[in-house]
Amino acid sequence: MPFSGISARKSWMAPLPTSSGGYGEEKPMRGRTSGRGLCGANAGVYGAVVITSLVWLVLLHVTGVRDWAILCGRGEVAGVDVSGKVGSESGGYGLSYIASSQDDGVGSGLVELMDGEGKRSEAVRPKVLAFVGINTGFDSGPRRASLRETWFPSTPEGLNKLEESTGLVFRFVIGHTDDARKMKALDEEVQEHKDFLLLDVDEQYSKLTLKTLAFFRTAYSLYDADFYMKIDDDIYLRPDRLATLLSKPRESPMVYLGCMKKGPVITEPKFKWYEPQAYMLGSEYFLHAYGPIYALSKEVVANLAANKNQRYRKFINEDVTIGAWMLGMDVVYEDNRAICANECGPTSVAVWDLPKCSGLCNPTKRMLELHKDEMCSKSP
Repeated sequence: MPFSGISARKSWMAPLPTSSGGYGEEKPMRGRTSGRGLCGANAGVYGAVVITSLVWLVLLHVTGVRDWAILCGRGEVAGVDVSGKVGSESGGYGLSYIASSQDDGVGSGLVELMDGEGKRSEAVRPKVLAFVGINTGFDSGPRRASLRETWFPSTPEGLNKLEESTGLVFRFVIGHTDDARKMKALDEEVQEHKDFLLLDVDEQYSKLTLKTLAFFRTAYSLYDADFYMKIDDDIYLRPDRLATLLSKPRESPMVYLGCMKKGPVITEPKFKWYEPQAYMLGSEYFLHAYGPIYALSKEVVANLAANKNQRYRKFINEDVTIGAWMLGMDVVYEDNRAICANECGPTSVAVWDLPKCSGLCNPTKRMLELHKDEMCSKSP
């Protein structure tokens, strides 16, 4: 889906705040906005946000001092926070945009953006080396805290500095929940750190594949990146080395980068990784990347973003599903063990306890231990 947005930033300068992707039933956006003068006062406008099943247009300063939302179809202007609460005292996120679902109900749908005068405007997506989405959930606050104490910046200013130096945009990626308490806690965390990408998808493990697809589409709509990478929030990462890895020359524009594996198809329902569609797969899975960390090149993600009428088969496991889609795209499989190292070394890019755990075992403790090791945090 084509992107229309406003960007006053130079290449490699990623906006600090967060945004939202659409997921859900397609809703036509109608109506005109009232209160145009009120919204027009926000000259640094970047877009709008979808909150649960409603489509909101959020107009705000680059500094994120104030959000103003236009409820499409009713022409009302009000503040809106991440929990969906409407009111004049809602906080700002900085960057946001219009997000609507695609025809299949999954996607970013960054379709159009409003300028400071309330008019539709065309703009160019910021060019970056990669958009790195850190998959997280509502019960993962301690993990995010550990990340912010180690390799992930704890302030918006630090995040911006990292993004400028590496060309990598980092955001925690999360959906929504009906639990008002958890949404309130998320709202407070968003306001403090401004390092989230908010997707309009139910945050539950059974919908991880849909969340991942919505992430890729949303990130593609926001940024013109060479790569789009998904990692879990229990991975120790060296952003500088990741930038070096992703920036190296490649012969093909269609790249699937990860730690590749095969393995037996689980046919017994009592086991965790049971595959209900095992009868289609035989006894062994096809080659695919481990789910905790992998990257897709721009051309690959463009195919996912362009397919409005999604008809790809979905398996129970997200990593298998992505691998199945890659089979049909004639991608180059790049198996790189530097992103699944068991310990820090001179070439390790990402460290986690494969195959014992699908990430770091006891991540809140291990993350801090690794960061104290100079081989992890300070070596070239």
